[in-house]
Order: sequence, then structure tokens, then C-alpha cells
Amino acid sequence: MKKSLAENTKKKTEFPSHWEVVTIPEEVLFQNIGEQTIFLSMKTGVYYALNPVGSRFWELLLEKKSVPAVFESMMEEYEVAQEDLQRDILHLVSELQAAYLLDIEDLS
Repeated sequence: MKKSLAENTKKKTEFPSHWEVVTIPEEVLFQNIGEQTIFLSMKTGVYYALNPVGSRFWELLLEKKSVPAVFESMMEEYEVAQEDLQRDILHLVSELQAAYLLDIEDLS
């Protein structure tokens, strides 16, 4: 049985357009320990840890350098609703940026 067109149509996911280029500041140290990623911002002296899913996000971000590209990869890897993953990524990127653990280049 074929799915209806509505079921086959992916909802367009929106991220801020300037999230296309993400970089890791030189003063950020990070290390995988088990399934977690641990960070230290030399700028703030703050430690930060990501759970296994957050660590996978970080790993993909290092490879792809683009939040929308990471989102697409994670949608293929995880069974999750688009809206939930988008919300979680928006929250995580905002947290990492606020902690000075990543920079988002504004190309506008």
C-alpha cells in the first residue's frame, strides 16, 4: 500500500540562515570520554558535558560545519520527530554558543 502524498511530504525545517557556518573557538578544548563529550572553555574556565546524542551532534558538526546539514544527518540516524529534533538542536546550539563553546558566523 502506498503512502499518501501528505505522508511522503517532509515538512521544511527552519534554522537561522546564519547557522550555515559554525566554528569551534581555538580556546575550546574537548575530549570524548566514553559516550560523552567533555568541554573546557579556556575563556571562561567552565566545564560542559554532552550526553551520547549531544556527542553525536558535536561529531557531525565537526565534520559538516553546518547545523542544517547535521540536522539532516541526525534525522536519518535517529527515529525522532522533525519538530523534536529541531527544538533540541536549537536549544543545544544556543547553550553551546552562550557557553562560548562554538561560534556562528553571520554571513548576512
